[in-house]
Amino acid sequence: MPNPMEALALVLGALGTLNRSSGVRTINTEINGQQVALAMIEGAQFGEDPEGNTTLQTTKGKYMTTSITVANQKGGQAKTTTTINLAAWLAENGKRVLIVDNDPQGHCAVVLGVRPEPCVFNVLLGLGDPHQWVRDTGRKNLYLIPGNRSTATAQSVMTAENRPISAVQDAIAPLIAEYDYVLFDTAPSAGGVQERSLFAAKYVILPVATEFLALDGLRQIAETLGQLRQSHNWRGALLGVLPTFYHTNTNESHAALKELKSAFGNSIITPIHDRTVLRECAAEGKTIFEYAPKSDAAKEYAAFAQYVLKCT
Repeated sequence: MPNPMEALALVLGALGTLNRSSGVRTINTEINGQQVALAMIEGAQFGEDPEGNTTLQTTKGKYMTTSITVANQKGGQAKTTTTINLAAWLAENGKRVLIVDNDPQGHCAVVLGVRPEPCVFNVLLGLGDPHQWVRDTGRKNLYLIPGNRSTATAQSVMTAENRPISAVQDAIAPLIAEYDYVLFDTAPSAGGVQERSLFAAKYVILPVATEFLALDGLRQIAETLGQLRQSHNWRGALLGVLPTFYHTNTNESHAALKELKSAFGNSIITPIHDRTVLRECAAEGKTIFEYAPKSDAAKEYAAFAQYVLKCT
């Protein structure tokens, strides 16, 4: 597991001037034949110096909302499971958290036992004050903007109207100051709402199943982040790659994890094992901490959430 005081910033394209006194070291790695530059930064975030150069700032200022997008352009990577359980742990530990379910499947609501509604559609298209579309999950500190199939319609409208890359960021701007964390769950697709959700994030987490062709989805998302950086001056950071559905006793999982570590090194977070209890709690409309708080799955997601908290 990476040092909890380190955050991994994904640097795709020229970053300008880096603050070398911040303990930054650049790692060049190859993913499916494509070069990716990774910078290990201690508690850093992007900013600008007086001359407009990109710098890495390590000193946190006053209270700021932390926005995190959980993404992978392949399906079945445990994005929703990761989003829900990360949010639940943060909320249980005193952080005020808002989940924005930008996946048209609307599974965040289902997993939390909340009715799916077209709330994301309404927020993205600016239909009224966004506060009216926030739902209480019945859990202290944990709130949700639920979605459903209408989210796909919102994506079509945003594309047809050529909404700016900052559209998601702008849509939730009135809500930001009210939460410690805003987490975006995303669809397994490229462009549209997903791309705008990535742009809205200060940090990105990439869950990836430890299976054959595991790097394929990461390559696609890396290309997307690179395009955001080069074309739209995105300054977010990759918090880490989270291996999921890990099987200790299978050659496939071992091979996939080895491949991931070879490409990403210390950016790989301790894997989440494939456990039946994670599917059971989702079916019951509960988080893993509610359904089986003493289980190994709960311990693994708690350790992951602690890593996120310390890094952000």
